Amino acid sequence: MLPENLSDLLWGPYTVAAVMLSGLYLGVQTRFFYMRHPRLVLRETLGGLFKKPTEEGQVSPFKAMSIALGGTMGTGNITGVAIAIALGGPGALVWMWLSALSGMVLKYAETTLAMDTRRPVPGGYEGSPMAYMKLVPGTRVLSGLFAAALLCSALVGGNMVQTNAAAAMGAGMGMPALYTGLAVGTFVLILSFGGIKRVADALSLLAPFMTITYLAASIWAIYQGRSALFTLLWDMILSAFGLRPISGGLAGYTASRAMRFGMARGLFSNEAGFGTAPIAHAASSETRPAVQGLWGVLEVAIDTLLCCTATALVVLLSPHPLDPSRSGAQLTADAFGALIGPFFEQMVALFTIIFAVTSILGWYVYGEAAVKRLLGSTKWAVGGYRALYALTCVVGAVMLPNLAWQLTDISSFLMIAINLPVVLLLTPRIRRVTLQYLKRVKI
Repeated sequence: MLPENLSDLLWGPYTVAAVMLSGLYLGVQTRFFYMRHPRLVLRETLGGLFKKPTEEGQVSPFKAMSIALGGTMGTGNITGVAIAIALGGPGALVWMWLSALSGMVLKYAETTLAMDTRRPVPGGYEGSPMAYMKLVPGTRVLSGLFAAALLCSALVGGNMVQTNAAAAMGAGMGMPALYTGLAVGTFVLILSFGGIKRVADALSLLAPFMTITYLAASIWAIYQGRSALFTLLWDMILSAFGLRPISGGLAGYTASRAMRFGMARGLFSNEAGFGTAPIAHAASSETRPAVQGLWGVLEVAIDTLLCCTATALVVLLSPHPLDPSRSGAQLTADAFGALIGPFFEQMVALFTIIFAVTSILGWYVYGEAAVKRLLGSTKWAVGGYRALYALTCVVGAVMLPNLAWQLTDISSFLMIAINLPVVLLLTPRIRRVTLQYLKRVKI
């Protein structure tokens, strides 16, 4: 049996600090241009929202981002954030924001690399961290290890954990867990036979619609609790940096917990540095690597700065006490119910189920890329993966999630431990592509 504190061992302060410092270094190398010129980011992304691919069957930049957003916008945005706030206090949200700033440049860097090293395939393009790892001598074995870790994460964290959370919510509405697993597995199997194009079409509808709907409900709840908002914001700052008027030791401990849970939750939420989203972005019909990298920046902003913040504020403004022994879904449902009515407790269950499905679909694409690296692109390898992925939906719905979470911690740690150093080694290439782009747009 794996140790219970495995997550703390792997995702402790050293790992979080390494990721944050890597983001700071890459930000300096790219001149933090995405922060200094937000209008450019919006113009290059949302400004071309309805731009269609030049060839039939290709994936548009928006749909590529929707796949990546679907993968990151899982149940963690509802359940994980609530637990992080319960364990780390209101200051955890501040550190979540800081992790997003680092995550933006990490997502930009790895997406740009994947775009710059992708290759044409029938019907579009294909790229991944496994491709840009070839640029670094001696990383062939690491590329295979990364693919194995990615496949494990796809089957376990991106599938079984998400299906288990959806089944738990479905059980609260009277749906047996097995039926939930069968329904999700069948839905995923049908879509997977259409390849990345059909998954992209589904997620380009599901992910934006559910994100906007969830944000609208959250804004309504926050508005109902607006009288305490200013006091809460001040309390967040005091909690984040240990500035409460209490004994220094306790203040420092409170700040460290806020940093630990806020940053870790932010990293797990946006998956920056994990090497997953570049697989989706590299399928885009966009021809400029830096521009698709900006879609990665927007993805982090939507996931962490908007959706995670919305959940955190609703939970913090709720009159219910934050009991960390309760599930994150229960904490969030209670908060919505207290602020805008009991009907929205059921709505949280529905949000959780649909976010789980979008995450499962996004991770299907990542797992397929891993299978192609390990076993090739034969119809038997891809077909076998499709069947296995659908089957794990059923298994995940009825299993106990503890082991799945531990395996997810291990595989995701391996992914970031392999991918992030490679990205840093390829910083000169990222910088060159970025400066060429900035020269063209005259910045």
